Amino acid sequence: MKNMLKYCYESVEPATTVPSAPHELKNRIRAGNVPSTNIANLLFVLNGNATNISRQHFQTNPPLGFHDLFVPVNLCSQDRARVFLWLMFNYLESGENPFSPPGWTEKHPDIVPPMRMLTQQEMEAENVDPPEELELARQLTENRQNFLKGHAEEEAQKKAALEARAAVTAIDANTTETAEDARKNRKRRLPEEGEDKPKAQKKMKNGNGNGNGKVKNTGDSKASTPAPGAMPSSALSTPAPPARNADDRDLNELSDGELVHA
Repeated sequence: MKNMLKYCYESVEPATTVPSAPHELKNRIRAGNVPSTNIANLLFVLNGNATNISRQHFQTNPPLGFHDLFVPVNLCSQDRARVFLWLMFNYLESGENPFSPPGWTEKHPDIVPPMRMLTQQEMEAENVDPPEELELARQLTENRQNFLKGHAEEEAQKKAALEARAAVTAIDANTTETAEDARKNRKRRLPEEGEDKPKAQKKMKNGNGNGNGKVKNTGDSKASTPAPGAMPSSALSTPAPPARNADDRDLNELSDGELVHA
C-alpha cells in the first residue's frame, strides 16, 4: 500500500518531479502551482521530515510534535484534527489558513493552533463509542471473518481440484505409457509387411523353409540311367550272394538217387 501511494500525483505534476521536501512545496506555492502536490505525497513528505516540521510549527507546552497527532496521548481529539488540517492547508494551498483560531496567525505566524491536554477521566469520557458505532463495528468484524472463512474454503477447493487434476494426469500418463509399451511389444512379435522375418519363424510357418509350404523334391521324378561302364546304384547298395555248384548243396537239397550214388 505504501508503494502504491508513492505513485499518486496530480495531473499537473510529472511523476519524475514530485516534491520530496517541505521547502519544495512552498516554492511551488509561491510559483502559483496550487495545490503543490497530492495528499498522499504530502503525508510522506511531512513524515520524512517530522523533526523539522515539529521544530518549525509546534511550540507547545509540554513539547509535542507531528507524530503526536497519531499516537495515543491525552490530547483533545478535536484539536488534533484541527492541527492536522492546518498543516495540510499550509503546504498545499495559499492564502489565510482557515483552520487557525481568530487572530492566531497575527500573533503566532507559521505555528499550529494550540492543543489542549486532557486528564485521564476526560480522555475516557471523550472516547466512548455510541451504540450505533459499536453495532457497525460488530457487523464489519463479522463480515471480515466471513470473508476470511470463505476465502479459506475457496482456496481449499482450488487446492483439491489441482490435486485431483494432477492425479488424473498421472493416471493418463501411465495408461499412455502402458499402451505404448504394448504397441512396441506387438510390433516386435509381428513385424510389419516388408520387414525380414526371423528364419525360425519362416521355418515354423512354411514347414521346410522353401517359402511355399510344399515339401521340396530333392530327386528327379524318373530314375536316372547310369553312364556306360558304371555300376548301377542298386548293386552298390546290396551285394549279390556268390553262385553255388552241385557239390556245395547241403544234404537236404539232394534227391534220393543222388544220395545213393554219392
